[in-house]
Amino acid sequence: MVAIEIVAHVIVAVRSPDDARASKDERDRTIELKAIRPAFYVLMIGALLSIGTIQVGASLWTMVHAVLLSVFLAELTRIGSQLYFYRCGT
Repeated sequence: MVAIEIVAHVIVAVRSPDDARASKDERDRTIELKAIRPAFYVLMIGALLSIGTIQVGASLWTMVHAVLLSVFLAELTRIGSQLYFYRCGT
């Protein structure tokens, strides 16, 4: 996920270098902050559920994979929320 994001940033920076150097305005910062909230809830619920995997008899590696899955889903939620807020104009 990180590698894909880095490649996407490099492509955008090469195509429009002026936009890449522009600082974030208040709207961008607000949207980033609003998108973090649902991602945090997804991460916390995923972390609690991954702890529960040990209680049902799963192995330690299953719990580790569940934690990684919850981090991945939280990041997807953050990116999706940002896209939603940009689209809605919030």
